[in-house]
Amino acid sequence: MILEMKKKDKSCTYKVKVYIAGRQVTKTFRRKKDAQLWQQQMVVDRERGVLRPTNSASAKTLAEFSQEWFTTKVSGKSPKTVSAYGTQLEHHILPVLGEVKLKDLKITHGHQVLAKLRAKGKSPKGINMALCVLKGMLSDAVRWEVLELSPFRNLTLEKVPPRAGLFWMPDEVTKFLTVNRRDELYELWVVALNTGMRRGELAGLKWDKVDFQNKLIHVARVRDRSGLRESTKTNSSFRYIPMNLAAESALKSLHLEMRHPEFVFANKDGCIVDVQHLTERCFRKAMIRAGVPRIRFHDLRGTFASNVCMAPNGDLFGLSKILGHSSVDMTVKRYAHLHNNFLKQVAGSVNFNGD
Repeated sequence: MILEMKKKDKSCTYKVKVYIAGRQVTKTFRRKKDAQLWQQQMVVDRERGVLRPTNSASAKTLAEFSQEWFTTKVSGKSPKTVSAYGTQLEHHILPVLGEVKLKDLKITHGHQVLAKLRAKGKSPKGINMALCVLKGMLSDAVRWEVLELSPFRNLTLEKVPPRAGLFWMPDEVTKFLTVNRRDELYELWVVALNTGMRRGELAGLKWDKVDFQNKLIHVARVRDRSGLRESTKTNSSFRYIPMNLAAESALKSLHLEMRHPEFVFANKDGCIVDVQHLTERCFRKAMIRAGVPRIRFHDLRGTFASNVCMAPNGDLFGLSKILGHSSVDMTVKRYAHLHNNFLKQVAGSVNFNGD
């Protein structure tokens, strides 16, 4: 932007404003042509990423800056997130770039990290976890006005092959539940398959969030290996899941038995379910017992979602709200998997021929 400013003696000066990484840089010229040339050069340099930082903090090494960044970034985060950030820094980023000053970082340094990760045999998803921490740290350096531009803003993440959607069809769900009817966690399997709740949400569910009168489950807490905490998933503090007949019946059965005074899901000895054992032991044994296809515990959520999508009256918008997604697009991308048999039925609904 070039502003023409007239003085009392009727002469003019030209003030140029250029925004670089959200910061306004201005300079005044007597000639409009000089102003235009300077503006053009600044825009070109900005796009090429050659503008150099002026903040004295840019002389810090990445290791020094990462200490301040880590303390700020993980504030209020879950222990699992803190551990993940720390692992990426300690094992994959700082050993390669820790001694490089912020002002000297270039995209080639990012390629060095990428090459090291590939040499270790890391999966594309694992590589991207490290690159995202690196890119995020330098983006925050720009936001904190330590750097003008992030040298890693154009660093491309690895392409992650799409994971095949694994879920059970209704007959497999029925087989799993029928065989495991006497399992002490039977009611947990029923609620998981009929609500799409996550493992941590089920483990953290307390009776104060089960509303039998209105037939609603209020998802407000998560319990994982780090303990119990208030849920922070999107707008999940206001997320309510309606109980269908199967989920309501299972929860009422547990309420009558009242294995634990607070938590809904507990073993018959009164101990609340162990989150790790729930998937690694209990669920795995239940699948083997039933002879159904092996899936992850989280795929019970996908089973619920996919079968809702294939139902005649399936509502994607309503399903998105039940799952706690921020948009219907996220629901479609993650869980709207359609079984081949269902697709054959759809294709068979029209049968044109010349007879």
